[in-house]
Amino acid sequence: MLTFSSKATGNIQMLDAHGRALLAVIGREPGLRGVITPEQMPEILATLEAAIAAERARLTAPLPGDQPADGEQDQDAPVAINMGQRAFPLMEMLKRAHAANAPVLWNV
Repeated sequence: MLTFSSKATGNIQMLDAHGRALLAVIGREPGLRGVITPEQMPEILATLEAAIAAERARLTAPLPGDQPADGEQDQDAPVAINMGQRAFPLMEMLKRAHAANAPVLWNV
């Protein structure tokens, strides 16, 4: 488990794979401990938002022959959790921590 914490918010726990993936997106090493300073938060939020938009565009782009017939949808298709859903708690934490001028820390 990876735990993100800040004095401005409660803790957020993520499975290692998901937390490490988000840290990689923002260019951080998923080491044992790390910090995001309030000064770094606007750039990191922008990076996460851009990565989410890029994933959304990639996932919603139709592939040739991938269109269902009129009104037909695959009701049994699994629904995947996307990066935006996984990043939302961390992004909210970063926004609140930035407003409070508090760092966000993580550890394994």
